[in-house]
Amino acid sequence: MAVFAAPPPAPTAFTYTSADDDFAAFGYEVSMLRAVAELATLVVDGPESFTLDGSGEAEVTTAPLYVPGAPHSVAIEDGQGVATEYGVFADANGRITTPLVVLGPDNPYQQYQGAPSTFYTATVSIAPL
Repeated sequence: MAVFAAPPPAPTAFTYTSADDDFAAFGYEVSMLRAVAELATLVVDGPESFTLDGSGEAEVTTAPLYVPGAPHSVAIEDGQGVATEYGVFADANGRITTPLVVLGPDNPYQQYQGAPSTFYTATVSIAPL
């Protein structure tokens, strides 16, 4: 009961893999937009960056790590190596929601069907302005 009364803090770095289209881990929320069922992996390196591995597109909302209302630069290198930078503001809870993160083309077959799948890794960097 002591752990429930005073839970340990969320880790600052973690890896989380899910087959769900929408999943959450340690305050991060991911909403995948893809044509087939397959795994996606979120790797958080700390408040400055994370990667997302899979196919299709995704929207990611961070844990509440930032000053509410503060401006930030969000740099996204998609799964094809194309880099784009955006200016965003942390919401009232100190969370940042990314513009659409493009991983790469959707795979045509479900991952569990045994057909080869191609996965892409997008990198997102966040910095205060």
